[in-house]
Amino acid sequence: MKVDQIVNKFLEDPNRMKNGSKRLQKMYDCSGEDIDTARRNARISLGVSPVKTPKILLLDIETAPAESYIWSLWNENLSYDFVTRDWFMLTWAAKWLFDNETMSDKLTSGEAVRENDKRIVKSIYNLLDEADIIIAHNGDRFDVPKMNVRFLYHEMTPPSPYRRIDTLRIAKREFRFMSNRLDSLGKFLGIGSKIKTDFDLWRNCRAGDEQALQDMETYNIKDVILLEDIFVKLRPWVHNFPNLGVYDDSEEPRCHRCLSTNIKEKGVYATNTGIYSTYVCKDCGGYSKGRANLLSKEKKVSLMRPLAR
Repeated sequence: MKVDQIVNKFLEDPNRMKNGSKRLQKMYDCSGEDIDTARRNARISLGVSPVKTPKILLLDIETAPAESYIWSLWNENLSYDFVTRDWFMLTWAAKWLFDNETMSDKLTSGEAVRENDKRIVKSIYNLLDEADIIIAHNGDRFDVPKMNVRFLYHEMTPPSPYRRIDTLRIAKREFRFMSNRLDSLGKFLGIGSKIKTDFDLWRNCRAGDEQALQDMETYNIKDVILLEDIFVKLRPWVHNFPNLGVYDDSEEPRCHRCLSTNIKEKGVYATNTGIYSTYVCKDCGGYSKGRANLLSKEKKVSLMRPLAR
């Protein structure tokens, strides 16, 4: 069904918009992007403030290996003086969450030979400057600090503040997989795998081989697509997930992970100072907690608290 037709369905019965995205996709035989567009257009026609969503960017970078003098292949503790050629960025790939377009950039052959990554560092900087939240695998220990090094090197100021979600941290904290590597998670979850390659690809990219740089960009793009699918699988298990509801102007109760209104009250959650209603999202499967403390005023007053140590 076309977007205009879905909008008409929503205008006939606005309550239909409260159904989850997956259910509406099956109902109208369309994509999730079509549902989001139809909801937005219908809300505008009804004079209702459209749901605002944060800009969530999935990203991955590939860097050239550094070169140095060594005396042994085992347990070397080298000084920076032994480094003959430092690392730099080769390619990056990114996509906005659930957007069909994947963005990327790579060095030209000449830029790789000159080790000049300023152009592509600036292009990923501009994307980060737009993002409210970024998602990366091992982003906290690799992608983000590595990008920051290149920003600093090229005398750039920090990009606009953003929040981070690291799927590697989620995998380590919430699960006990045999391997937490992106490729292993993709295979275990039945999602897919990375493109197979070897060290020659990085070696040839550093040498300025045009085909190698193109292959690296393709490899990088596949990683980001795989990252998105893995993130969606892990999302309901993230306990400290950013509250997307703060970006939303509507007053409808929504899942704090995916902003779906297809939520159901299910049980309660107790803290040291109160009891709160919990809600399960029928779209993403995650749980949220209500803000109202269900304890009576008298009970709150009489409640003892644990001693802090």
